[in-house]
Formats: sequence, structure tokens, C-alpha cells
Amino acid sequence: MTDQSTVSESVPVQQETGILSGHAVVSRPLPDSGLLSMLVNLKGPNYSEYFNALDKIGKLGGWSNDQLLLITQLKMEGPARRFYESSLKNNSELTFGVLKQKMIAHFKDEQSFAASFASFSSAQQYEHESIRDFSVRLQSLVNKSFSEEAESELSDSFRAKMLLSQFVSGLKQSIKAPVIAHDPSSFKEAVEFAIRVEKSQNLVCPNISAINSSQESELQKLKNQQSECSSKMELLVQQMALLNEQLSKLQTTGENRYPSRQAGPQNNRQDYLFPL
Repeated sequence: MTDQSTVSESVPVQQETGILSGHAVVSRPLPDSGLLSMLVNLKGPNYSEYFNALDKIGKLGGWSNDQLLLITQLKMEGPARRFYESSLKNNSELTFGVLKQKMIAHFKDEQSFAASFASFSSAQQYEHESIRDFSVRLQSLVNKSFSEEAESELSDSFRAKMLLSQFVSGLKQSIKAPVIAHDPSSFKEAVEFAIRVEKSQNLVCPNISAINSSQESELQKLKNQQSECSSKMELLVQQMALLNEQLSKLQTTGENRYPSRQAGPQNNRQDYLFPL
């Protein structure tokens, strides 16, 4: 960040009461509005996005900490504005650093680290996800896992080792084995080598995702026909079972109603053939 003392002496500096803060701030001419339009509003939960963008744009415009404070006060809205009005506005010694620290502490989700790091440490490459997409997703997860405060405490080398380890661990087995054998020394090297392995495997055995939409629709049509046929067969079997049950009941009822119909004629025949 450009400090107040580093700004050109030709730029007029004056003390005035801040419109939003209610206390004296050093005012300087702001850069053109084009840079300000690149900066999103600070809503509160988006503090990380806002302060990261402010840091980059501030360096580009050579803004001082007093200017950063005033710009942030102007860019607040929603929950951030309400928190500022209730807790920070009357602080006569408010600086940009204090404002930033208070905003982050207030809106930071205390469970975000556990949830984000769990997602990072268990990340696996999806079935049809490319190596490049997986590496970008993994970098996004590790960035969410560590706040700016944690990044300062976590060494770059340890962070890089964590990223490399989880990337290799999360690769599909067909790609993981060659990468482990290659033993890359950095995340970038691992990604580049894995991409080469992926391309070579796709040349030998094209991915099933290459099936065009017409083939997929035909396959789905066959599946639907098979499902419909199975449903009809199941209904037919149920109807046959019900019919057999009804026939069995009718047969049992008939036998109980006429128990001696067959015995009578046989006795008469015997009397006729062998009269007493």
C-alpha cells in the first residue's frame, strides 16, 4: 500500500471531518472514477472478495490508507453498513487497518475453516472432470480454507506441499499411479504431468463422455422400452396368479357341494351286473 508520506508533495493535503466517520481524516484527490467502478460494494459476507480487490486496485491507483478508509466507508451497504453505523462510526481513532480487521472478525464464519478444509482434504477428481478443472477446484478449496490471517502464519512451502499431496491423492487411479511414479516436486509439475497422462490415455481409450447426444437418446429409448416391458410382464404374472387362485377356489367349492355324485352310478352298475 502507498503510505501517506510517499505521496507526491505537490498534492494538496488538508484535514477535514469525514462525512461518514464523524472524525478527522486526511483527504486527497481520489483517482479517476474508472478504478472505483471496478470495486464491488462491501456487503459484509463478501469481505474477502472486497478487500482482495481493494488491495489490488489500491496498489494500481496508489491510494493511501486514508483514501482506502474513505472509499470503504462509501462502498458499504446492507449488513456491512449496519455494523459500521452501530459499532464503528463513533470511533474517533478508526483507521483502515482497524476497520478491515473489525469487518473480517464480525462477518467471518467461525465454522468455515472446518467445513472448507474438510472439503479440501477429501476432494477427489470427478469421473468426467479434467485434470485442469480438478486442479483449479482444488486451489479454490484451499483458498477458502485459510483466511488472510492464517495465510500469514502458514508458510508458502507447507501450503504448496499440502496442495500437491491432496492433488495426487485425489486423482483417478489410472492417472494417480503414473504421477506417483513420476514423483513431481511441485503442484505445477504434477498438474502438467497429469495432463500429459490424461491426453495419452484419451488417445488410447476415448472417454465415454464422447458419446454424442443422438446415441444417448437411443440408449435412453431402449432403457425406457425395457422398463415398460418389465412392468407389463410383472402385471401379467400377477394376473395369472390371481386367476389360478380363483380356479382353485371354484374346484374346491364344487367338490364340497357334490360329494357322492360319482359313487352312485358305480353302485348301480354293480347291482346290474351281479344281481342278488
